[in-house]
Amino acid sequence: MNKVSVVVPGYNVEDYIRECLDSVLGQTLKEIEVVCVNDGSVDGTSQIMHEYEKKDSRVVVVDKLNGGLSSARNAGIKKASGEYLLFLDSDDYLSENALELLYETAIKDRLEDVLYGAESFYESEALREQFSSYETYYDKKKTYDRVYSGRELYRLQLENKDFKPSACLQLVKSSLLKEQGILFYEGILHEDHLFTMQVLNHAKKVRCIEDRLYKRRVREESIMTAAKSFRNAKGYLVSMEEMGKLLSEQQIAFEDEYAKAVRLHMTSLMRSAAKCLESLSEEELEENLKDLPYEKRMLFYFTIENTKQLYVSVGKKNTKLKKQSDKIAKQSDKIAKQSEKIEKLTKELENIKGSKSYKMANKLSGLLPGNKE
Repeated sequence: MNKVSVVVPGYNVEDYIRECLDSVLGQTLKEIEVVCVNDGSVDGTSQIMHEYEKKDSRVVVVDKLNGGLSSARNAGIKKASGEYLLFLDSDDYLSENALELLYETAIKDRLEDVLYGAESFYESEALREQFSSYETYYDKKKTYDRVYSGRELYRLQLENKDFKPSACLQLVKSSLLKEQGILFYEGILHEDHLFTMQVLNHAKKVRCIEDRLYKRRVREESIMTAAKSFRNAKGYLVSMEEMGKLLSEQQIAFEDEYAKAVRLHMTSLMRSAAKCLESLSEEELEENLKDLPYEKRMLFYFTIENTKQLYVSVGKKNTKLKKQSDKIAKQSDKIAKQSEKIEKLTKELENIKGSKSYKMANKLSGLLPGNKE
């Protein structure tokens, strides 16, 4: 059995797939399998994948009709034979020692999931300026330096605002996915939120390491940089709904600390959904909802409308606070300038007092009538 299967889904990525595959095949860990899934590409992606398959026996290619990222990853899971799985987007790449370090960490502590770090790089300076938040997006505020249960680590990272849902930033034991029937929810965006929550929900032993082994590309026309729409909101809301179902099915007490963490995650997804729909009219919302089943349509409608109102309300409060903050900042600048002026005058006075002419004038003034003490 291969130690690690790397699942690489690809759709029209002929400009990036070579760098991605070279980073995997050049790993210091050699006992690996690379499952390339061509998701109905219409450029040279499939040809390049098959080229690598002919050159290296560790590469296997799955060609399928276009079905989206979740569908491609699921096809890769079903084909993979490795003890552990790692998902690598086809426009990104790995550090040379990534798989060896992750696998050794997993084996040492008999882990079902190893979370790890990433760093972003930009295709252009314009993108860096436009999406500057990605420079520090993967930085963590806290250190998690022991073995946890999946639920415990999930809760801690959410409470510390350190939770990153990316499926790519995990080395997952294949048997965990198989035994729990965990696959990616197909037909939505942001499916990583649900997948990561499901994995951590079931994993008994997990660890988080700080090493930035994943290199995330920020480029034009990717899910990261594309304008947000109803599809984004739908992905957030479906994930939120499925998380609630999982808590209910497992009969986790509403007051449980883990349940509170899941609700915190769900609340974050609701706000993200509302932000995506900030400029959407009620007519446009109805048009996007019309093809959903009646029950889900009602649920989404009320959730979206109420959250939009909350988002707008919070936005107005934030605008008011910003205006007050700006006013205070201006007053602070004015005080700072006055303080600088006073400090400058004080220094000038001290310089004058220290001068010979001042001392002589002071001495002479003491000789004048009425100036003696």
